Amino acid sequence: MAAKRHHLNVSGPFYVEDGCCTHCGVPDAEAPELFGTADDSCYVRRQPENRREVDRMLRAVIASEVECIRYGGTDPAIIRRLAECGVGALSDVAPPSSVRRRDRDHVGLRLAHLEIDADGLVDKFIAYLVSGPLGERYRTQTAARGADYSHVRVAWFEDRFHSVSVRRLVGSRFDWLILGLTFSVYDWLEREQLGEAVFFDASDWAGAQSHGSATPW
Repeated sequence: MAAKRHHLNVSGPFYVEDGCCTHCGVPDAEAPELFGTADDSCYVRRQPENRREVDRMLRAVIASEVECIRYGGTDPAIIRRLAECGVGALSDVAPPSSVRRRDRDHVGLRLAHLEIDADGLVDKFIAYLVSGPLGERYRTQTAARGADYSHVRVAWFEDRFHSVSVRRLVGSRFDWLILGLTFSVYDWLEREQLGEAVFFDASDWAGAQSHGSATPW
């Protein structure tokens, strides 16, 4: 069901609901080129024009905890992607009832030309986390370290640790399997450009690996 649009939204499928925004900061972090800010609300100042911008807009829709950014279009692929991420209610057109949530937390990574082991990949990931604006918050605990398999636990709030593991693959079209902290892993791999990364849910990874995505959402 469509919601009332903030009057500053540019015409188009994505919009910010009127009277909803709390200035959470997510639009500025995820897609600053697509959003503007007024005294009382953020708003969509430009619609996405290519795949990368659509991905960034969807990331903002999914990451916003107050669910003020909505999709009012009819593209079935976008409606499905929102539903698979558990936010199908943010589409004005209801997704098909057959669509189920899919957590694409298995990342197949094919390196470009870099010679590196599991320990080195984990070190690069940790370096990425601590280099950010809130890097001082991150703490890590080592669970396993080695050339073929490394596993660390990462926390940035109290003792709520999250696992991240890297495993070397043999006889696969990918060099490595990365598990855990999917959105952070996506941002890291996008910045580092280590090679081709494809995101799968557990069932697709265990099966034919034919339904992966360039993004986890």
